[in-house]
Amino acid sequence: DSVSVKVDFTRRSLVAKNHTATHILNFALRSVLGTKVDQKGSLVDEGKLRFDFSHNKPVELEELRKIEEICNLEIQKANAIHYRDVALKQAEA
Repeated sequence: DSVSVKVDFTRRSLVAKNHTATHILNFALRSVLGTKVDQKGSLVDEGKLRFDFSHNKPVELEELRKIEEICNLEIQKANAIHYRDVALKQAEA
């Protein structure tokens, strides 16, 4: 048996950007709201991302502004992306 795969690199690149944004958002949430913030899920596609998380109280407007500011600052840095495979426990640390 053989399999042929065709990758839509345009779509993949857009999905990758939104996937990276989930990591930035998680960083910002934990920076502002504390390390007890826990990601519960996410949806990432080429046009949007959704990030589900738990927190022990509603997010205040000023906290939301700070989270947005951190995300925007991180995106503006345009850092190179590096990755490596790690065990889940190591990634969560």
